[in-house]
Amino acid sequence: MSTPLAFPKPARLVDPTYLGWISGQRCLLDGRPAVDPHHAKPKSVGGSDYRTLPLCREHHRECHRIGRETFQKRHNLDFAEEIIRHLERYLAGQREGD
Repeated sequence: MSTPLAFPKPARLVDPTYLGWISGQRCLLDGRPAVDPHHAKPKSVGGSDYRTLPLCREHHRECHRIGRETFQKRHNLDFAEEIIRHLERYLAGQREGD
């Protein structure tokens, strides 16, 4: 009987600068200030700061209340696409010195 390969637990990537940048964006849904960045994977289970989305407080609470899948369907969002789009904007700004 073989032993399964042991993989290290992924490190939680923490970046206060990126979270601050996300907080400075507008909510994906209504354009209000994104004061509550939403971690697509909860921090409690290793969610990375680089997998956050700009949501206002109202939509952040709604997402937690109804669940990720329902929230994405209700608002016609693809979290993965939005995460990539925001990371690309952030990195482009870093290259330009923003």
